[in-house]
Amino acid sequence: MNNLPNDCSISVKKIHFSYNEQKEIFSDLSFSIHSGDVFGLYGNNGSGKSTLLKIISGILYPTDGSIDITVHNQLVTRDSLHRFCGYSAPYIALYDEFSLFELCRYITAIRGITFSSDTYNTMLTAAQLKNYEHQQVKYYSSGMQQRAKLILAILHEPSVLFLDEPTSNLDELGIDFVRTIVEHIKNRNGIVCIATNELREKQWCNRNLDLTNTHN
Repeated sequence: MNNLPNDCSISVKKIHFSYNEQKEIFSDLSFSIHSGDVFGLYGNNGSGKSTLLKIISGILYPTDGSIDITVHNQLVTRDSLHRFCGYSAPYIALYDEFSLFELCRYITAIRGITFSSDTYNTMLTAAQLKNYEHQQVKYYSSGMQQRAKLILAILHEPSVLFLDEPTSNLDELGIDFVRTIVEHIKNRNGIVCIATNELREKQWCNRNLDLTNTHN
């Protein structure tokens, strides 16, 4: 995988988010994340971990406030987030009629990047999916699908990686694969942001934000 260093940051400024006027999730929430950080979002069920991860990554808009992501001192626009960021979560749906090889070729084409056979093969070997790359993903176990989603999230070597409950459905070998990914991006001076309540995943983080008391 690419070992070039990153220079990136995330600035969250006074964001508010509510599903409706009666259900405010966050109020006046501000923080920053810097190159080399593994940043954990945790809290009680319903505290908004996944929602905040979606807001930071650009999937959802905040009700108010702003989120700025910069890479090499350049502001990343919403239209270019897919080039610099990766996102993986158990609830993401795969095109299950495709094989993993087809999905990887398709995703790189959408992102407008060159498909790297070396990167692809390295990741498949690390994820222990090399023997299944031409099998339709609908026949994968839940753990295999989770590893496939992780590969799709990092195939383009993102500077910023967002992970929602990344070790769910994974055995110890799968968890080791996630840890390898986290360490790789951290060592490249990138950013990993993890929404979790798992103690093991919290221990990977050098900084944390407890969302338990940030919602009404």
